[in-house]
Amino acid sequence: MARYPEAFTVGSTIIATDAISDFSSRGPVLGDPTAPAGLTKPNIVAPGSTVRSSLRATDSTYGNLSGTSMAGPHVAGLVALIVDALQETQPAKTRDVEFLETTIEQTALHLTTTEGCGGDTNTTVPNNTFGWGRIDALAAVQRALAGPTAVSVGRFAARRAAGSVSVSWRTSSETETIGFNVWRSPAGAAAWQRLNGTMIVAKRSGQSRGAAYRFVDRGARIGRAYAYRLQLVDLTGRRSWSVLGTRTVR
Repeated sequence: MARYPEAFTVGSTIIATDAISDFSSRGPVLGDPTAPAGLTKPNIVAPGSTVRSSLRATDSTYGNLSGTSMAGPHVAGLVALIVDALQETQPAKTRDVEFLETTIEQTALHLTTTEGCGGDTNTTVPNNTFGWGRIDALAAVQRALAGPTAVSVGRFAARRAAGSVSVSWRTSSETETIGFNVWRSPAGAAAWQRLNGTMIVAKRSGQSRGAAYRFVDRGARIGRAYAYRLQLVDLTGRRSWSVLGTRTVR
């Protein structure tokens, strides 16, 4: 089930070093009739190696356990902290799954890798080893309490489709945003090129709600690795960047 876009997939790290656990599954999704190929997984990572835990032998037995099943509860606990912090002032947000997931992803400690899964480079974030990175509970709660920002970009996906690359992203808030531009560069280079001719207009401009977007890059060449980034345009015309990720077109 972890391969589906709807699943918030958690990988495992070693507590002391933030290194990836050897048993933690890597991405990307290989694809089947119900799960798109090229989807970056995991979404996030949390400590899962040698975690102190209660054991079933007796009510007072403890031991060290390892597994993504030890990492997952860290994320569940973080969700509980966010919900508890918001339940009096912003109760609607406690039921907004997209907001909760995006908050955790956008506040994670970015971790990079040289494993190269799915064409990742050593600067790709999110990547197919750590996803968006290791959860940061304090940063996530503080971000949630701060309320909506101009725009918060959630998941990114890029996959080959009929000789092209489908680039998608989701926002959780667009209070000060009027639109977006998608840029591409060969991986490892700094030759950025704007792909869309006219600005992609924000669907929820001026609203605290977000929306989903999709842009098709028909100029990507098979066998090449590309980096993508999103340019955000606010109400004053000011532009800022959100790094989306790197993909190899297959």
